[in-house]
Formats: sequence, C-alpha cells, structure tokens
Amino acid sequence: MDAVAEIKSRLPIDQLVSRYVKLKKAGRYFKGLCPFHQERTPSFVVSPEKEMAYCFGCRKGGDHFTFVQELEGLEFKDALKFLADIANVTLPEQNTHLQQERRSERDRLYELHEEAARFFTEQLAVSPQTRGAAAHARTYIEQRELDPETVRFARLGYAPGEARGHSDELYKHLLNSGFSKDEIITSGLAFPLDATGGSTCRDRFRDRLIFPIRDAQGRVCAFGARALEDGDEPKYLNSPESPIFHKGSVLYGFGEARNDIRESKSAILAEGYMDVLAIRQAGITNVVATCGTACTEEHLRQLKRTAQKLILAFDKDSAGRNAAKRTIELGLATEMPMTVANWPGDVKDPDECLKKDPDAFLTAIEKSTPAQIFIFNWLEESFDLQDSVQRATALKEILPLLTAIKSTIERDTWIQRGAASLQVSPSSLYDELKRHLGKQRMPLQQRPAIQEENRQNGLSEEEYLLGLLLTYKELSSIANHIVDETFFRDNELQDIYRSLASEYNPILEDSAQKKAEMLVLFIETMNTGLSWEELQGELKRTLRRMIQNRFTRQKRELVTKMKRVSPEEKNQLLEQYTSLINEETEALRSDTLL
Repeated sequence: MDAVAEIKSRLPIDQLVSRYVKLKKAGRYFKGLCPFHQERTPSFVVSPEKEMAYCFGCRKGGDHFTFVQELEGLEFKDALKFLADIANVTLPEQNTHLQQERRSERDRLYELHEEAARFFTEQLAVSPQTRGAAAHARTYIEQRELDPETVRFARLGYAPGEARGHSDELYKHLLNSGFSKDEIITSGLAFPLDATGGSTCRDRFRDRLIFPIRDAQGRVCAFGARALEDGDEPKYLNSPESPIFHKGSVLYGFGEARNDIRESKSAILAEGYMDVLAIRQAGITNVVATCGTACTEEHLRQLKRTAQKLILAFDKDSAGRNAAKRTIELGLATEMPMTVANWPGDVKDPDECLKKDPDAFLTAIEKSTPAQIFIFNWLEESFDLQDSVQRATALKEILPLLTAIKSTIERDTWIQRGAASLQVSPSSLYDELKRHLGKQRMPLQQRPAIQEENRQNGLSEEEYLLGLLLTYKELSSIANHIVDETFFRDNELQDIYRSLASEYNPILEDSAQKKAEMLVLFIETMNTGLSWEELQGELKRTLRRMIQNRFTRQKRELVTKMKRVSPEEKNQLLEQYTSLINEETEALRSDTLL
C-alpha cells in the first residue's frame, strides 16, 4: 500500500474534516458550514464512502489531500507530510538527486530566501566583516529589550549598507551560492539599476534590521526591514510580491502561533513585527501581525479557521484607531468576532504597555472591548454629535459597518446602539441604512425565501440535470428521448454526458471524473429521502427550466437581429420567432416532456 492509500485508510475523511468543521450526520453523509467561505446554511458535505469533502457553494474541496491543500495553503508534498504526521504514517525516503532535478521555481525561491535569511543572521551575529557595521542594529535590539532567545527565535538579521563600506553584499552572496540573477530579481531581494536589466543589481535592503517572514509552513518567503538611521525612509520596507509571497494573505508569526491560537481559541492581531516579538517574549504566543499592509478578508479567513475571536492590539493613536475601525468592518463582513485592547493611561502601544506593566497588558487583553462598544465610543469621541453637520458625517462613517453585518439580529443591536449615539430614533437610522443599501443586498428577513423546488444550491441548470442523470440511472433512461449532448454548453459536461450515454463508458479525464463524482455527491445529499415520484418531479422541473431558457436565448437572438435588418428580412425573422413560440409550447407540454 502506498503512502497516499495508507493515509486514507488510517484517517477517515470525516475525522480529518472534524478537526476544522463541526459536522452533523445526515444519512450516509456529514454536513457542516464551509471552512472555505462564510455561509449560514450548510452546503459543505463529507462522504466517508467516497472519501470526499466538498462545498457546493464555493466549489472547493475534494479528497483528503485537496481539502488540506486548499485549507492550509499547502503544495501536495507538504500536504502529504502534514497528513502523514496526523495519521502516523512513515513516508518512504525520497530520491534527493531526483528532487534536485525537479525543483520548481517556487522551490528555488524558498531555498534562495532561506539562504538570504542565513546571510542576514550571520551579518548581525558573527560576521567579522560587518561586526562593526551591524553594531547599531544590535544597539537597537538592546534598546527594544529583546532577549537573545527572542532574537534567535525570530531569526533577526542585518542587511549591510554601502554607507558603511559594504555594497550589495547579499546579491553577491546569492550569486556565489548558485542562484541566478533572474532568480534573485524575481525574489525581489535585488533589482537592476537600469530599465534594460543590465548586469549590475542593487540590494533592496541596505543598512537595515531584517525580520524574516515565514509562511504557514514555516518557510521563509519574504523579509521586513526596519531603517536604523533617522530620516531613512520608509521606516519599514518589505519584500515586494513574488511567486511565494502575497502580503494580502501572509501573516507574520502565523506558522509559529497557529497551534497556540487553536488551543486558546483566540488570536491577537498586532500592528507590526516588533510588537509580535515583544508580546511573544512576554509569554503570550497566540499573536500575529500583517506584513506591511492593512488587514484583508483573506487574513481574517485564515485566522477564523483556527480562532473563534480576534483581539486587536493596535496603537492608541488616531492611525491605530482608524485601522481598528477598518478591521472591524472586515470582521463584520466575515462574521469574525472581535474585541479591541485598550491600553491604560498614557500608554500608546502594546510594547510600551509590556515594558511599563506586564500585568496591565494582560488585563487589557483579557478585558478587551467588544467591537460594537469600541466603534460607538470612537464615534462619540471623534465627532460632536450635538452638531448636525458632524452628526451627518458620523452617520456616513457608521453606515458601511451596518451594511457589512450579515446577521439581522446583530444588525438590530447595532442600530439600537447607533441610534442612541447619534441621538436619532432606531427607525430613522434603519431608513438611512435602507437608503444607503439602495438596490444592494437587503436585510436577511427581506430576502425572498428559497422555493422548495429549487434544490440547485449554486449549481447551474446543466450541472443539476447531469447530476440527476448520473445519480439515478432510471431517470436517465426515461429522459433519453429528450436530452442529448446539445443540452450542455460546457465541453466538460458534454464529455461526462457522452460517457453516461455510451454503452462503452469511455474513460474521462481526471478533472471531468472529479466533476462527475462531485455532482453525484451533491445530488445524493440534496435529494436524500425523496420518493420516486418526487425525483421525477425534480427532473421534469429541471428540464422545463432548461427548455424555457434555451428558447428564451433563441428568441432574444432573433429580436437583436430584427433591429439591424431590412423590413423584408424582419418579416422572415418574425415568422421564425412565431415558429419558436409554437415549438416551445409543444416542447413544454406535460405529455411530451416526460
């Protein structure tokens, strides 16, 4: 038995998924809220028999490996190691020479970043060439009161600068280490000095303290760099985006903090690298930060997979409060519960709080303010709500947050609290919200209920029909006088239908085979418990919708043509239009349909 098969046999897929999702038994299946996107009605299905977990809302999932790759952001080989550890399976030794021959661009970039991290660390710690040059970097570390263990843990380093007698040392080192100029430029650690990409390149980071940024698997994928001299701007400079670094999805410290976040069920989001290290040094290890960018929905989705609550540990200044407000708005949209740490007295940030009074820091975290209270306190402090002009400005600030809230009940509590702050009636604030929404998404209670017969839940008409035919062969046999491959405009769906209709059952491509399995899984779970008569009704309604849609498309095409032709040609098209109406009526007759 190979490693993949052994992992699947030892680790049932429902046990694996249960590590991330609360599952509920539904016949032969399990259902739960999707871990890949926000939803209120479960569309995520796990089939122990088929060894599949799939969401029919966002179309993500698959077998053990696809599920983990999607959720943890892993490549296959890393997912293999990840699952082998969980299932207690020993992987066979790999052919190192073969691995070296097959290294991808991403593998090379990870190796390049690892080599760069070693270089930076050596410059800070032991390099005789730059020991004097790095002295001010070590002085800065001492001033920030980072102990040697924290420096080692974070793998802090130093980038030499030409002002101190060193020119583009990293670029030269990476070339000597076997990396090409193109690879170095792709990494963003150096850039050509002229637009033509001439032979000379310049180190991106010069005379700076270096913070290696690691991805969720602990691999160095980028760097943050802090200036050490006054006036050297920007104060923080980060790696540009690359094939292995996307700042909108990478969190500094997440790989190291993930298990602690999962155990504590909460995560602390700080503003910067130094805050993360100071907080970790104090023994609080469920802390992360963004990498030189504002918090994104992807950051929050990543955190929500392991945390039930996010605590914002931002600076107390106006920039920090505005950042908290923006993050709370994203949290409302992604339904991530949030609180905000309030530093005591004149303390301005978490690092200062830790230095002055570590116990006060713990209190600020433990008694952090719920997002709603923080927002309305901020509103009342920022605006003179007695003044009609400022009150109108405050209203504009609060409406996007109210719009982002998905829960009707939670939105009502925000409206009640907002009305009190703005000194208006809740109904007035609700009217303003409806005006703001316009024709956008309306509150949940005003949305039309899903009709009982509409069981597609995100599938196209074509996919739903094909799923019915694949799952219930009896339906296929009674529909074959109506359905043919022209019912399916998608090439892959046509291939699947041809395989179904052919007595030889030709082998499908992997992607088409997976699609067919997903459609069967969906139909089985959505139509569990339906009688034969009800299944026939499903088929009949689906065929009716598809036939109507097909004739509607044809009639629209004719109407479009009529606008561009001569009167004689228009009369011919009108005859075709009348003929289509008659054909549609005949096709939809109950005795003809099935």
